[in-house]
Amino acid sequence: MEIERALRCGIAEACQKAIDFLASGYARAIPFAYISGRLYAALAMRCRGKAPRRPKPGDQYDIDHMATFLPYVDVFIADNEMASLANENHLCLGEPFQTKIQSLGASDVPDFIDWLESLAEGSKVAALAERISRSIWEGGFNQDFVAYMQATMPEAFRETTK
Repeated sequence: MEIERALRCGIAEACQKAIDFLASGYARAIPFAYISGRLYAALAMRCRGKAPRRPKPGDQYDIDHMATFLPYVDVFIADNEMASLANENHLCLGEPFQTKIQSLGASDVPDFIDWLESLAEGSKVAALAERISRSIWEGGFNQDFVAYMQATMPEAFRETTK
């Protein structure tokens, strides 16, 4: 209806315009469309054959989540099944965006946290954030703010003993 109004045309022409756009290179170039389309197709293929996978209620959300954020991060953490699907040889969805797609088991979490912390070490942004935080503390802003809040709402800062 929006196309009909915008182009002042009938429904048949509006539908054809929408189809033409969706079939064009413009839609294929949109990361969300590229990722979600390929994941939905791959998932549909897994739901067929001799040992079909049953669709799950969360599949749509997993796909939307990956399609939304994958192009903009260095590492994307997904559950085992979605990570496996996205990394299949015929998909390799992370490659065009230079993103590593992986899942984390409980035993992987400590190493992953260490890796994340190592990213911040030496980072200009992390160093700047640390300098700003230290300056705010040394300038007394945090202490002044706490004193102001205690004076404004003393009941929120009363110790209760039970």
